[in-house]
Amino acid sequence: MPSGVFGGNTVVSMRPYRAEDVEKVRAITRPYITTHGEPIAWGWDALEKLGISDINKPDQGSAQEIREGEVPVFWACGVTPQLSVMQSPEVKGMVIGHTPGSMVVLDTRVEDVVQ
Repeated sequence: MPSGVFGGNTVVSMRPYRAEDVEKVRAITRPYITTHGEPIAWGWDALEKLGISDINKPDQGSAQEIREGEVPVFWACGVTPQLSVMQSPEVKGMVIGHTPGSMVVLDTRVEDVVQ
């Protein structure tokens, strides 16, 4: 979804969970809205909605093993704005980002990000 000079696809990170644990995962992660927050999608139906053609061949990072009884759970990823910046001809100069699986860690306390 475009915003000003930025646009592109949403990059997601995925971790498998047992289907019966998804609501608990959502509740635990929901307060962390200034970081990844709660998942944006989950379950096998989410693949098509997110435009994922093959969960075993991710565009970024490594494929994850999904065991029987587990479903994929997806979070919006911080690589999204990074790719948007890289694709924008309007952005000039240096921009600090991160590599998938290797977050930029700053001097921030948990209390500062929990809402």
